[in-house]
Amino acid sequence: MSDDELDEVLVDDVVQTGDVVIDALSGDPRKRTDKEEILQRVIIVLNAEYRYPLSSIERDVKLVVEGGDGSRRSRTADLVVREAAVHYGAAVPERIVVVQPPRTKPTDGKRGVALLQDLLDAGDGTEFGLWTNGRDVAYLRRVPGPVESRFDELTDFPGNGEDFDDLNRPDRRTARVPVTDDLRQTVLRCHDYLYGNQSMTAPRAFGEIVKLIFCKIYDEQQLRSNYSYQRQFWVGLTERNHPKGQRAVAERITNLFTQVKNHGTFRDVFKPADEIELQPKVLAWIAGELGRYQFLDAEVDVKGMAYEAIVATTMKRERGQFFTPRNVVEAMVEILAPGPEERVLDPACGSGRFLVACLERFRRQQALAEGSASEVVLRARRNSAEILGAGAEYAARCLFGIDVDPELKRAAKMNMLINNDGHGNLFEANSLEVTKTALAEGAVEGSKELGFGSFDVVLTNPPFGSKIPIDDPNVLQGFDLGHHWRAGPDGRFVKQEGKVKGKVPPEILFIERCWQWLRDGGRMGIVLPDGILGNPDNEPIRQWILDNARVLASIDLPVETFLPQVGVQASLLFLEKKSLAEINADVDDDYPIFMAVAEFIGHDRRDNPVYRRDPDGFDIYEEYTEENAVLRDGQEVIEARTLRRRKLADDLPEIAGEYLGWRAGRTLRGDRGGDVR
Repeated sequence: MSDDELDEVLVDDVVQTGDVVIDALSGDPRKRTDKEEILQRVIIVLNAEYRYPLSSIERDVKLVVEGGDGSRRSRTADLVVREAAVHYGAAVPERIVVVQPPRTKPTDGKRGVALLQDLLDAGDGTEFGLWTNGRDVAYLRRVPGPVESRFDELTDFPGNGEDFDDLNRPDRRTARVPVTDDLRQTVLRCHDYLYGNQSMTAPRAFGEIVKLIFCKIYDEQQLRSNYSYQRQFWVGLTERNHPKGQRAVAERITNLFTQVKNHGTFRDVFKPADEIELQPKVLAWIAGELGRYQFLDAEVDVKGMAYEAIVATTMKRERGQFFTPRNVVEAMVEILAPGPEERVLDPACGSGRFLVACLERFRRQQALAEGSASEVVLRARRNSAEILGAGAEYAARCLFGIDVDPELKRAAKMNMLINNDGHGNLFEANSLEVTKTALAEGAVEGSKELGFGSFDVVLTNPPFGSKIPIDDPNVLQGFDLGHHWRAGPDGRFVKQEGKVKGKVPPEILFIERCWQWLRDGGRMGIVLPDGILGNPDNEPIRQWILDNARVLASIDLPVETFLPQVGVQASLLFLEKKSLAEINADVDDDYPIFMAVAEFIGHDRRDNPVYRRDPDGFDIYEEYTEENAVLRDGQEVIEARTLRRRKLADDLPEIAGEYLGWRAGRTLRGDRGGDVR
């Protein structure tokens, strides 16, 4: 067997086992390694963020590096971007990129930033380069000297059609729109830098990054609404490299934070005495990382990943709180399908994921209403001033959230603002302690907006568990499900008036409280532990549900859903509230109920992705089209390419589609197909 034939066999074996990455440049399979996955992300960033056509990007380019003793040796640039790509190697490289595995330190003498410096010297006039190990990044500018080159560390390098001065202007009005998990890695890098350079507890570090994120959002909002406004959240390309520049950055952003505190949108987020507590060097460094991106124009999933890095990690570690997985949120929103005029409430809103998903769904539908188009055009529509304005009005009119934790309320506000909400009806209260009297007397924050019976849709994942029971009799007496129930002669359970239980898990009370907030005919979706739907002791709860609501759907979730944070067997329950007349009529309400079991949720117990496999054990691949606007010969063109990826084993999107089809009268398919590893 020849070497070429052996290589083909090895590649086929790798493809069959699924241990591959599909190269974005060639479409060929490559062995999956940490370095290869990072390199593919960088290719996407160069294409989508820096607007270089894929045809101008070349990988594994040999360059000749000259040593100080006159020796010459060949070194490999992982990626090279050329000004023209008629033939590879035909033009001087515009950018040189070095990618290393995650554990490689930037200070490594052979594989660190020093390697990029050698390659830039060998690039025959190349000015800019990037070194990364996936988390750490270093942007360099080569400045030739009479004896040897000088290398300046930058906060970024110019994109296609840009030069050094373009990025260094204070009046620059737009920044890079992040893709993939680029923004998430940047936020994590900021956390690492903050912990390493200014000793802070995790909550304080979280608070400081939140302040800077709000400043960045405010700055972008002002740029968008006021053309005469000059950006303040920016860092010159070399400004953070010296104390004078660091002080200038700190002065700009501390002044900006004062404006943020005094702005009406943020007054309930920050106190008048709040100040940015970061040292100028640290503040300038973090601002330089965040400042290179345009937050408001990023896609919602990109911002979602970054938001998790900003908030969820700290919350999970310090507060023991866990947030609803994004695919669960999206499936619940798709199933209940809130209309553009329907009021939506999450009474345990946490980080605001249900509200953000409703807002994104609204904008997506608005963009699609203008007609079918390419993904680039649809993205532009979703981020147009008209649809963003309509989305902000929709959020102000229809989206409401309550949480008892003031830090979570602030985190939810940030999540909504990052996603172009512009308003945010977020209130601090204990939803289980809200009463009709307290609402009537204005004793609850947001009383006028939060009346019982005033919402069309309620979506929530309430806190649940026997370890956090509600045992206040004053609270319990306000709920039917806070009382004891006794079986009557006919087998039906009857509430024992005045006999309040000693304690009740909060999720049971949340069922009734969500129902109370719904108007007649309103719909709710709630995450519940399976015991409520199956344990014999909970039969009175199930009777109460059937007496007061119609069950639209019940979806059983796998135990991996909330792992690795917490292991719980849970279901999604969807209800429609009966009117008082329907309840009093006591009619035997026989109707069909949609029921499904999600066997796979997209990840395993350790949060590693899980993929579909065919009956022979081979990975199932799916084709998808990716489109980006790039510059070619100075003109913007849409570059589309068809790629292949392993199909994620997540049943929820298909279950949601099946439910909508079932509601529309289509026959259930009932088989999602594909084994899983």
